[in-house]
Amino acid sequence: MAEHWIPIGTVNAVNPARREIRIKPEPARKDQFNQVQWLRVTLREGAGLRCRVNQTRAAGGYVIVALNPGVPRDTIAQMKGAFVEAGLDEKRSAEAGALAVEELEGLAVVDGTGAVLGTVAAIYTAGGNDVLEVEAADGSRFRFPAIPEAIEDVDLDRGRLTVGDLTPFRVDDAD
Repeated sequence: MAEHWIPIGTVNAVNPARREIRIKPEPARKDQFNQVQWLRVTLREGAGLRCRVNQTRAAGGYVIVALNPGVPRDTIAQMKGAFVEAGLDEKRSAEAGALAVEELEGLAVVDGTGAVLGTVAAIYTAGGNDVLEVEAADGSRFRFPAIPEAIEDVDLDRGRLTVGDLTPFRVDDAD
């Protein structure tokens, strides 16, 4: 069962006969549907509904989500324009692309040798990818993209994010 919900997009269209909803995801969230098992759909009236995901598929800039039969077709018909959140398991330890970027805030940033570079102080959502801002012990800050080429491992249990060589990606405050 999901323990953490992140905003993921809005329902653009519905197909009650097939128990499908077409979601327009936020740009930074479009790749997170592969591991989603639960959605929380907030209808226009403010009522929230927790839905089990049967399968997902990409369709242009949208994601088609087939819901399990436990969701009535009449309810699916009312989901157009609804706000959607994805359920993520906070205990999951996975690569950065499978995590909600919000889960990285506050983590210690370490290099491959275990040396602490700082703490994730802020996260900026950009069109192409998210950007992490790290505050070093001396108060200086630097930024790098939250991409697999920069992030080697995320360990939520230990509260740390291990990075590889940041030279091609790092932007310092002085730059």
